Amino acid sequence: MKKLIYNEDSRMNDAKYLIEIVFNYDYKSDDVAASERVKHPLNINKKFKMSDSQLQTYNDLVDSMIAPLIKRKFIINSEYQSKRSYAYYIDFYPIDREGNRYDESVRLLFRASDHAIQHGEEGQLSEDLVLKSFLLFGEEYKDPFALQRKVIDICEHLMDGDFMYVVNIQT
Repeated sequence: MKKLIYNEDSRMNDAKYLIEIVFNYDYKSDDVAASERVKHPLNINKKFKMSDSQLQTYNDLVDSMIAPLIKRKFIINSEYQSKRSYAYYIDFYPIDREGNRYDESVRLLFRASDHAIQHGEEGQLSEDLVLKSFLLFGEEYKDPFALQRKVIDICEHLMDGDFMYVVNIQT
């Protein structure tokens, strides 16, 4: 069964599989300098805006989850942020163990939310948040290390051409 995923951006690639990570959080205040991949959306309501330190933490987590892709030399063909939210997309082609590129592309999607959200739903953000848990295919992870181990496991299956693992893990 295929599910069509609509992207608010016109840059939708032909990703056939989706890996979606949802970050759940509680509220707390702290300010430091912001950074890198994910930036504050220009038109976001102040009520839903992350502090600079929260954005830095979010960027650090995104970098940590991308690291297994880079280590395995997966080909990242597109990465970008939603214009209206903190959602961040990475489209990539996995590489097999001999270094050959698979024709199937995969999307890694990061979303921040202050509540449990359904697949494809945009979460709400507010200032004074602190990350509390992570969701991957409906399974909750309390720390980023366990989440990264699961992303590594997914990458290993992709290297073996086991794309159905990504689909079947959603049960």
